[in-house]
Amino acid sequence: MSWHKQFNIVDLGLLGSPVMTKLRHTDAFTGYFFDYAAPDLIKSHGAWSCGYDRQIFSNPRFAQLYQPVSTRVIDWTKENCPGNPESLSGIWIRMDILKSSTSPERKLIDELNGKLSVDTLRQALETCQAQPGNNCVYVARTAYRFLPEFRDGGQIDELNKIFSSSRTKEYDLYLVNGYRDGQAHEGAIEFLARRRISNIGLDDPVIRSNFDVYLVENSLIYIKEQCIEDDTDAMFFLALYPVDADDLPIRRKQYGFDNLDFRFDHRGHRIGGICLAQIPLPEYAISKIETGQYVPVDGSFDHLWEGEFRVAEQRLRGR
Repeated sequence: MSWHKQFNIVDLGLLGSPVMTKLRHTDAFTGYFFDYAAPDLIKSHGAWSCGYDRQIFSNPRFAQLYQPVSTRVIDWTKENCPGNPESLSGIWIRMDILKSSTSPERKLIDELNGKLSVDTLRQALETCQAQPGNNCVYVARTAYRFLPEFRDGGQIDELNKIFSSSRTKEYDLYLVNGYRDGQAHEGAIEFLARRRISNIGLDDPVIRSNFDVYLVENSLIYIKEQCIEDDTDAMFFLALYPVDADDLPIRRKQYGFDNLDFRFDHRGHRIGGICLAQIPLPEYAISKIETGQYVPVDGSFDHLWEGEFRVAEQRLRGR
């Protein structure tokens, strides 16, 4: 279904937002949501409010950027959201796009509403990028808001020329060309992932092996450069040994460790020649982590590589 857009909206259900789908289980998701996607209007309830509570709704940036239109706590959340039974269901609007806002984004929207012009976008991008620290993605988001009109005017090529000089061009060009290129989001994902990798201490992995493994805040990040498809075919095993066995889920207490095995195609992505997967860790204190990859062989398992990291002792072993 198509309609004239008055708001930019992303799909928290992930079916209509391929970038969100790839980043959903990574610590890059929250930054992407607030700094790039920045939906104008949010409607969420029940399971969605609960599922995104930590990454979005309880994040301090949410209250800074969004104004509630109508919110309430529903009975389902009270009964089914142990992390935050007071998670709100409702509608929120981003304050930068309110009619009363004095933000550069609101100003640009009003200018294009008055007169649709690619020159206005060009000037807005140049002015914004004159300050090195500015986040100028709002210019591309505004172009995306008026994309049907620019398409009707045959001005898509001019938009591509403008955003090819953007500091965030891979993401900007995805917004401009996604309607006609089903793979355009891959460039945006690669750009966002490379930005994330650049912020990781790549010289300090907790495990060095076929994949280097990094402990970043409360996640494990697996990275392999010069990665080929064969490197990601095999199952990844991930065993977490808690400081206190009583912290384990009931079904895992008999084993003494938690099992977070995963497949790369479910939790990772390939960016050029680099493969990256990120696995959020549980809240409980962990004493030891064992991980690697394996393949089934004659009713048993053959480890392709494995490594162990003792968290308390900061000791590294791998082979």
